[in-house]
Amino acid sequence: MSDTSRLDRIEKLIERHGTMIIDIEQRNANTIAAINEIVARTERANEAAHERFEAEDKRLLTAQILMNGAMQKMALAMEETTGKLDALIKTVDGIIRPKDPT
Repeated sequence: MSDTSRLDRIEKLIERHGTMIIDIEQRNANTIAAINEIVARTERANEAAHERFEAEDKRLLTAQILMNGAMQKMALAMEETTGKLDALIKTVDGIIRPKDPT
């Protein structure tokens, strides 16, 4: 009779151990599923951020090209203006400060 009692205790321990293993496996599966969902959301967020970054980079590059063109035009205009101002100053100088006949 002590063998049966011992055998019953062993069976109960095995059943409890099996139940614990199933419970642990279920918790692990739930944890892995939660981690996978977090990873998927993070990947989507990173992809969206990267797309926004690429769009902003493109806008900035376009603005830089346009600004460079505008600065080149402005430099040309300044050269023309400088030439005209030099000629005007020379003319006014000639009128205000007549040349010495000596």
